[in-house]
Amino acid sequence: PEAVRAMVEGGHQIASHSYDHPNLKTSSQESAFNQLATTENLLKNIDGKTNHYIRCPYGESGDYVKSIANAPLIYWSVDTEDWRTRDADAVYNAIVTMAYDGCIILCHDIHKTTIPAALQAIDDLMDLGYEFVTVSELFRRRGRELEAHIAQRQKDMETTGDTSIQFESPSLNQALMMLEQRT
Repeated sequence: PEAVRAMVEGGHQIASHSYDHPNLKTSSQESAFNQLATTENLLKNIDGKTNHYIRCPYGESGDYVKSIANAPLIYWSVDTEDWRTRDADAVYNAIVTMAYDGCIILCHDIHKTTIPAALQAIDDLMDLGYEFVTVSELFRRRGRELEAHIAQRQKDMETTGDTSIQFESPSLNQALMMLEQRT
């Protein structure tokens, strides 16, 4: 709870990633419901908000999860494969070479090689004029309202001329942030 409180105090948007990371699509309906409800209640007790965005583990949701989700489901469009390579240079290169307008980049801060790679990539992208904004801010700036029960993917957004990137970490650090470049 303290780490999430610190993220809230830092202005980050908090989202759900389930309680203990099962594949929600292959979970029983009761288990999937409990995963989302338990996490939502914990987050509400920390930040006082409801209907936190959801990023399903493994990107798997299915019709039942979509039907019970009281918040938008957010997915990535670029997988750095940091979970597979566990190589800081490979992760850094994946981030900076696959970054494009509105992309959502998946990174896992549970892998020690991801953290220095992501930090360096963030610095380098910021040097190119990128700005961090939350997922809700990115969609707001693009004139899109996010809806519950709907999977939101970058490909669903129209390009505005800005370059937006999200770094997402599925472990305890659930701060969802977007990068947006001013042109």
